[in-house]
Amino acid sequence: MAKKKKIREDLILRDFLAIDRTRLANQRTLLSFFRSGLYLFVTAVAVDRVPMLEDLKWLTAVMWGVGVSIMLIGLINYLLMRRKILNAYRISEDKASELKE
Repeated sequence: MAKKKKIREDLILRDFLAIDRTRLANQRTLLSFFRSGLYLFVTAVAVDRVPMLEDLKWLTAVMWGVGVSIMLIGLINYLLMRRKILNAYRISEDKASELKE
């Protein structure tokens, strides 16, 4: 059974809508980090496939490493911000979904 957190009673609808906007912004930021990481992956593959750029194999490795790092930083940022959002308002997912209905 999931442990439910105490819900603050002094929050009004405007506050819950602000929480939803903040959550959406957090998700959008995560997707931006992943998009940037994928761009680096695609560029690394392109550099690896072009025969004239065989001397730049080190660049491929750097791009792969930076791409993975960007994705991990984005994921860590998302998880930390999600925890801060939930802790700041002490709101359970059930209460937020009740307000949407």
